[in-house]
Amino acid sequence: MRERTLAHETWSQKMEKWSHEFAQRMSEIQDKLDGLIGYVDRLPKQPRPQ
Repeated sequence: MRERTLAHETWSQKMEKWSHEFAQRMSEIQDKLDGLIGYVDRLPKQPRPQ
């Protein structure tokens, strides 16, 4: 029973670490997207080909 609790603990630690890394990566992606959108907004507007 004791080993099982220990294993569960490490698993939840792994999940915590993973979700933290995932959140960091998501905010990096968000920054890049914001930069890209800002760049596109500054481009001279051209009529889109139909």
